[in-house]
Amino acid sequence: MGTRSNPSKPAITILGIPFDNVTTPEVIDIVEEMIESGKPHYIATANVDFVAQSHRDLELRQILFDAHLVVCDGMPLVWASKFLGNPLQERVAGSDLTPLLLKLASEKGYRVYVLGGREDIAQKAMENAKRDYPGLEIAGAYSPPRADLLDMDHEGIIERIREAKPDILFVAFGCPKQEKWLSMHWREAQAPVGIGVGASIDFLSGEIKRAPVWMQRTGLEWLFRMLQEPKRLFRRYFIDLLVFVPAIFHQWRMLRVKKRPNKAEDFSPSDSTSIVDDFPVFALPKRIDISLIREQPDMLGIPELGGPSVILDASRTNFIDSSGIGFLVKLAKTARADLGEICLVKPSPTIVDALALMKLTEFFPTATSPAEAAETLTTRIRERKATALGSSDSDSPYTLTGELTAANTRIVWPELEALVKARGAHGGGQLAVDLHSLRFLDSSGLGILIKLKKAASAENVALRYVNPSDPVLNVLEVTGTRAFLLGDG
Repeated sequence: MGTRSNPSKPAITILGIPFDNVTTPEVIDIVEEMIESGKPHYIATANVDFVAQSHRDLELRQILFDAHLVVCDGMPLVWASKFLGNPLQERVAGSDLTPLLLKLASEKGYRVYVLGGREDIAQKAMENAKRDYPGLEIAGAYSPPRADLLDMDHEGIIERIREAKPDILFVAFGCPKQEKWLSMHWREAQAPVGIGVGASIDFLSGEIKRAPVWMQRTGLEWLFRMLQEPKRLFRRYFIDLLVFVPAIFHQWRMLRVKKRPNKAEDFSPSDSTSIVDDFPVFALPKRIDISLIREQPDMLGIPELGGPSVILDASRTNFIDSSGIGFLVKLAKTARADLGEICLVKPSPTIVDALALMKLTEFFPTATSPAEAAETLTTRIRERKATALGSSDSDSPYTLTGELTAANTRIVWPELEALVKARGAHGGGQLAVDLHSLRFLDSSGLGILIKLKKAASAENVALRYVNPSDPVLNVLEVTGTRAFLLGDG
């Protein structure tokens, strides 16, 4: 399920993060729809720290790209959206949203589960919630032992959650750990709504006080929090500021809204559409901006996607703003939600530069022709379901290609484990695993690489990972696992 489309309130992409332009009451309505659907979803409440961290963390950027709903939890982001020409309606603070969701749960009979937070604080928070919202059904609460993400007892945690059958799952590990945990397990947890709540549990418990309302409204809540925890937060906020402010000015300079009389030819799509290998082909207009999306959405000529992959001819587009990038991201998210993809054919320099600026290049495959795009889409769709490719020849590297993520690790692992055991049964030796064709790796995939290396050692097989792609290197460096996996640190 995606967010409901409203042309008068188009999404905006800020430094590569797509924000849904929704109010707090609208979020509550969307949560109800998610729960009634019975299908699992995850929501991100992104603030400036999320945006700054995602600037260097490809995995977090991918998580926010794919989230079913991304809301703006920070007044600086609201100000930035106005600066960029597409104002977000309001700040949807996670610390405001959490009690509202608890109220909703008490009224509708939804079951709530709390994962994370210090055990005594989580318990006190739930006691306060039950006092404030009579009839609230707490399906369970669990505070796992403190550990790095990859060292957690994931199977045990998932078993607890599935037995509890919550409608709303609150995860309080802090960013980015809670977002990465949700990305790894939202499918398995089967909760209709999973949401990272960070310090909201601390606020509910009363252990940490929120800023006065006037500081919340004037965008100074961060200052109040920093004064409460200066040792922990000063450096983080300082780094966020150094990343966020210059990057916003750069985005404004390149993608600012240019007011000018609209010309019909700028917005008109191609005269006809076509089908190549079952993939529909559409042409993007010359301009993709907030005027087009807000006032003339039908002129795009691209129907609301229902899951199938689509080929977009992007060769004519000579202007795009932050809302236009938000539009492309929405199309890609809708397709990816059903294991599809969007492929851009001959993207113009305007499109190429805009995606590079937003650090979204990896999320939009490109091709030189519709036929090549169809081939690319066919390959990518297959690779998202099963990643591993290789040879049983002991002299040949085993190649991982495509994506290694929570969506396919259960399929890939038995093949990798069998390979290592087969090498071990023949006296061990060496095994090279080539990573140059691995486009993306998340924490679940990283866990598989670590697990494989340990399994190889147990089988007396000297396993080496070679030729890592740039996205793989990014994940290894952010998580501090490069030295262990590559041996070059």
